[in-house]
Amino acid sequence: MLVILTVIGAEYTTATAQSFSSGLAESYLQRPVGARAIGLAGAYTAVANEPNGLYYNPAFSAFLPNRPQISLVSSPLEFGRNHSSFSYAQSIGEHFGVSAGLNSFFNGSFQATDIQGNLLGNYSNQQYDIVIGGSWRNDFFALGANAKYLINALTGSATSGKTFAFDFGAKVNLIDILTFGMAIQNIGGRVDWNSITGTKDIIPYTLRAGIATEIGINQEEYVVRSTIRGEPETIQLPSTQYILLSLDAVYNQHDKTPTMLLGAEYSPLAILAVRAGASVFGEKLGANKFLPLTQWGGGFSIKPTIEALPFLFNIEYAVSGDAVSSSGVGHHISLVLQF
Repeated sequence: MLVILTVIGAEYTTATAQSFSSGLAESYLQRPVGARAIGLAGAYTAVANEPNGLYYNPAFSAFLPNRPQISLVSSPLEFGRNHSSFSYAQSIGEHFGVSAGLNSFFNGSFQATDIQGNLLGNYSNQQYDIVIGGSWRNDFFALGANAKYLINALTGSATSGKTFAFDFGAKVNLIDILTFGMAIQNIGGRVDWNSITGTKDIIPYTLRAGIATEIGINQEEYVVRSTIRGEPETIQLPSTQYILLSLDAVYNQHDKTPTMLLGAEYSPLAILAVRAGASVFGEKLGANKFLPLTQWGGGFSIKPTIEALPFLFNIEYAVSGDAVSSSGVGHHISLVLQF
């Protein structure tokens, strides 16, 4: 019996990510993850410095503090869709980092009919990937890799598809003020469906390259004397007020040209950071354009310090473009915990 799926609200996997992808297999993987990264319009390959960096550059974790960090993300979208994730990361010792995550996209409800148009019931589509990553670094650069297991399940039927895929990345500190990052994602992914036809969908790869700089506004330093050589050494304290600039080039397989993403973040106070970003060059409606705005975002972070709590935390919010919703806007919230 032929089953025809009619999407409530005109949505399916290829539609939900049309702002971010070519509409090919598992295109939800090309949606930005994490409110901070979304607020920067996805210009995060070189920035990645919290658990959601897992989805941008697997080399990020070796530069994190040697204590656990956890991120919870929820993006409730129109027509019953929801993009959510859970991520963990930390460094291990001086040279290694580990990370793990669960990234999930729920596409909402569908109506199923047979070829005569008779209603068979309601279906729903759930896509998710389980990711495990590791990285190694020295004083100048880091290398990392992710392995992920992807599942695409059509609830209400016995149809599902599964596959493995891999990411590889690097992160380099340049002249102390610039950070360069690059990654290749979704290598080897081919969804094997358990349908009668035995369809196999190849997941397109993604290439990312980015550069970022952070300019400290209230940079503080002090001089101490080395206990070994007896010479003075300058110690710089991290800035609590800063300006961050990031630029990414992102190329999804089968795209005509890379998309250039520019993001900026400003922290006027230790407790607050605001950010915005947009695509500044890329393809739109089949033509290359400056400021196509196929991706854009903005948001803020609140970073309170509560001494009674045994951990630090950030609350992050972002707004971004969402081509499927009637308003054209999506909302995202993250909670980042550092123990």
